[in-house]
Amino acid sequence: MMEEIKNIEKLYSFYTLMLNKMGNKKINLSKFKTEDNIDYDLKEDVFDNIEEDLNQLMKASKELQEIDLSKDFTEINHSQLFHKNIAELMGILRGLSVAFEDLADFHELFIQSLPDPAESDF
Repeated sequence: MMEEIKNIEKLYSFYTLMLNKMGNKKINLSKFKTEDNIDYDLKEDVFDNIEEDLNQLMKASKELQEIDLSKDFTEINHSQLFHKNIAELMGILRGLSVAFEDLADFHELFIQSLPDPAESDF
């Protein structure tokens, strides 16, 4: 999972480098979208959230492995550890879903900001 986190960091670097190379005048990274009078910062509100949620997912996965699956289902289902981990996992997955939806919104803006290759000088 650490490799995935590094790749997320590389993706952010890719976007910032490409926008700088294009002379970015269309996308404000610290305010790439606004909803309900809240400005979304690409680094803090998207990439940092993805990294944090991936770290939490790793932790939750390790905790799920502590559940003794050799027991019968009824015993597992009555376990507080099982229900605690399942509830935490739902929150983590929801957070990742929102963060990746925000990333998709940004990516759409990124694509729209690209100049038409037919009109670009190569």
